[in-house]
Amino acid sequence: MFSLIDKNIQAYCDEHTSMESEEMAKQVTKYNKLIFMVGFWVDPIFFRIGKSSFLNSFFSTIYIRLEKSKWGSKYPIIMNDLYQGTIKKEKMCDALIELEALKKHLTKFSPKDVVWDFEDLNALPPSENKISSDITDLSNYFVTTDGNNLLDVLEKAMNASIEIEEDLIIRYLDYMSLIE
Repeated sequence: MFSLIDKNIQAYCDEHTSMESEEMAKQVTKYNKLIFMVGFWVDPIFFRIGKSSFLNSFFSTIYIRLEKSKWGSKYPIIMNDLYQGTIKKEKMCDALIELEALKKHLTKFSPKDVVWDFEDLNALPPSENKISSDITDLSNYFVTTDGNNLLDVLEKAMNASIEIEEDLIIRYLDYMSLIE
């Protein structure tokens, strides 16, 4: 099964794939997922994160470890609004409060407690045996492709949303569009 993030990528790929062969289309979709970067968009700023599976792991870990498999029970704005793709600017101050609590609670868990996919609890992170010694708990486990802490990037995006009065949106950046 796909997460919501992967479903959005799948829809984009389906829309932009004109292959007759279903198998060929699957291969193109798999390739396209590799060239997408997901990030937070606060118009006009794009905060890069990384692959959609990485962001899905962040939500999966919160859902399983902090919310005890009750989606949105402790962090409704982050787990419902953000996961669905948008935090409205009017909710941003409350979202920042949730984020601060989230950071605090993630410090109580070891990097080994990460959940890669809530739909497949046996799924392992790609770098399961290559965890940096700098990563001491789950509050600093999630590192973006730029080498920044995901929680810090999310906080910066939230603060930008407040400052420039724009919604925070999960967006996809297609690498191929950058080199065309």
